[in-house]
Amino acid sequence: MKKWLKRLLILLGSLVTALALAAGGLFLYAHFTLRYDYFYMMGATEEQVQRFKRQGKDEAPDKSNEIQVINPNINQAMARAPGWKQIVQNSQFPIGAFARDPSVQYPSNGMRQVNSAYPVIDGSTVMIPLAIECVRQHWGTTNVENEVNIVQFSTTHYAYEALFQRQPGATFWYVPPEYENRIAYNTDLISGGEAFERFQQRAYWVRPGRPVELFLGTAPSPEELAMAEEWGVTPVIEPICWDAFVFITHKDNPVESLTLEQLRGIFSGEITNWKQVGGRDEAIQAYQREPGSGSQTGMEELVMQGVPMADPKTVLVEESMAGLVERVAEYRNGRASIGYTYRYYIDRLYKSDKIKTIAIEGVEPTDANIRGGDYPLRVNYVGVIRGGEEAEPGGLFLDWLLSAEGQACVAQAGYIPMQNS
Repeated sequence: MKKWLKRLLILLGSLVTALALAAGGLFLYAHFTLRYDYFYMMGATEEQVQRFKRQGKDEAPDKSNEIQVINPNINQAMARAPGWKQIVQNSQFPIGAFARDPSVQYPSNGMRQVNSAYPVIDGSTVMIPLAIECVRQHWGTTNVENEVNIVQFSTTHYAYEALFQRQPGATFWYVPPEYENRIAYNTDLISGGEAFERFQQRAYWVRPGRPVELFLGTAPSPEELAMAEEWGVTPVIEPICWDAFVFITHKDNPVESLTLEQLRGIFSGEITNWKQVGGRDEAIQAYQREPGSGSQTGMEELVMQGVPMADPKTVLVEESMAGLVERVAEYRNGRASIGYTYRYYIDRLYKSDKIKTIAIEGVEPTDANIRGGDYPLRVNYVGVIRGGEEAEPGGLFLDWLLSAEGQACVAQAGYIPMQNS
């Protein structure tokens, strides 16, 4: 055999061996590493990912009361509160029927939702607990991991875009209650092998391609109302509960109360030192949210009322409410920071023992002060549908939320219902 041919065969053999080793390594990497990248993309902490790795087995233990929401804007568990009760006895909004669809390749059992009276819902982060409560009441779910997967909110502005532009809502897997606590939900979904096959056999593909029908969250901004008009939508807006727009600072800041005029001065850039409002001689570090967020809209409409805010290029802007809370708590020991959010958010969704709320005009944002209207920055969370769809799933569900039964569910989720105000 000619030397050049022998060398070519050796080279080809080496190449095939290298490709085989690379493929094997890639498989091992994908199986043991990439499967967990899903959790990082969903905002899980390193501790949460390591816990999922430790639980990466075919049958997970019953963990319905310990799984936390894998969402970077939430650091609290979404488990039922002590004393939780089933309020809805005869649901108008069941999960719906499922049928085999030969055209569906994923999942392999070809089962997907074909009809449902339950609407496709999107909204603000602050309303995730209410959406989870509704799923528990109407679908009988018992596992938090399953419930969190069902409730996939895209945040305020993107949710309004989806509603007004009739964009499809999130498609998700639904695990029937009889299987919920015997499936390692996210682990089985991405792990492959027998675990994934079992998941496919027990989970259904829900509402692929169906547009968002109901928004839950903060009221639309002027820009979002203009977007609705542009897309030919007349929104129907109904308040469903109360909350408070609040200002937060580090717990060691001696300032306990501010007036609305002082807040306008701080966030317009006219007041720059805490000593100007009775605090220490320290420069104020004022945090804003990004344009289009629910809290930024609230700030502009409730507090600034036409007074221009300081140029975002010269102040500190946070893209998430969680980021703002962390910044206020930690910035240079935090004492000089101030930001704004909603009371429910810092009480129920993202807690920090390093912050406190500032009274407004001497009034604290307590339940009683919010219900009675004494707190100056009382706000509503709203339900929004497209005009003309009052008899469709979104409109009917909004009507139910305003009923005595719906308002009882609102209260059980920790919000201040309209009917008790």
